[in-house]
Amino acid sequence: MSLQEEDESALIEQVSNRPLVTFALFAYNQERFIREAIEGAFGQTYEPLEIILSDDCSTDNTFGMMREAAAAYHGPHRVRLNRTETNIGVFRHLLEVVAMAEGELMVLAAGDDISLPERAGVFVENWRKTGASAMCTSWHLMSESGTIMTYNNSPYSLDVPIARYLSRNDGLPPRSIQGSTSCYLKSFLQIARYPDYRIDGEDHILSFLANVLNLRVEYIDIATVLYRQNSQAAYNNGTAHKAWSLDVEARYKRRLASNVYCNTYLVEMYELFDKSNYFMNDANIILLRDEMRSINDMLDWDQKSLIERCIGMVSSIQDIGRTRWKAARLFGASPNYQPLKFLKQSLS
Repeated sequence: MSLQEEDESALIEQVSNRPLVTFALFAYNQERFIREAIEGAFGQTYEPLEIILSDDCSTDNTFGMMREAAAAYHGPHRVRLNRTETNIGVFRHLLEVVAMAEGELMVLAAGDDISLPERAGVFVENWRKTGASAMCTSWHLMSESGTIMTYNNSPYSLDVPIARYLSRNDGLPPRSIQGSTSCYLKSFLQIARYPDYRIDGEDHILSFLANVLNLRVEYIDIATVLYRQNSQAAYNNGTAHKAWSLDVEARYKRRLASNVYCNTYLVEMYELFDKSNYFMNDANIILLRDEMRSINDMLDWDQKSLIERCIGMVSSIQDIGRTRWKAARLFGASPNYQPLKFLKQSLS
């Protein structure tokens, strides 16, 4: 056997020992950014790689651009297309793609972000070392136009927001997953039940399930994603620091409503588990249900009288963030919402 043939044989053996990875790119109405996101997927250096370009029934040309890119691709990766029949929301969209994925690991990507070329490879290397069921990395934050704003960002805290719902008995803190930079063992994602209702988010649920099931969650301090601050995004939209507006308020209430369904789902999933084997107890379920009541209280805020709002604000005094939210809207939809007019109507 020649030296060249030996090198080729070694390369084939090396690739054959690698796990198949599914790189799933999810999009909805992101035609402005989807081309760059697809280029990030196609540019992955890891092999073997299955790429699924999946659209949640966009009303713009997002899926058309996906289809064109797939048809024009002639690289080493296998590319597949998927489109939901109706707009079903983030979590159900994820589970639909999980059902069709063939990879042992699943790398998740958003249609407005850009994955760096080594992203899939970083996860495989860490998974081989740790056997983690869920992984996430740091990221570079970029503006809507694509300018890098900050480098090597890490999650503010890996034990938020699920820590208050979980009581581990092994002395370890619960760990959260940064959804925009995440990768999961497919067998873990298959545990999740398909919900009958819409949930616009997945990392909160998957963090919860990973911890309840005592699965390993790993944070890798390597930036693998250019995470876009997009004004139309549900979460990373850059509006948190800006003045109140009707759009910001409506966006915030959509998130609150999604959180109610998210918590409902967590309670339902928990009921399926053997409580004696996992890091969860009925006291934590009470916390989840209390939070659902609190969120519903905030969603109904505009329909409450001034007296009901005062009572609601006092009842949440232990939660500083929600107390401030309610206090700012005591006389209406925002701090600037004609307080004297509302007060007059309430007292008449």
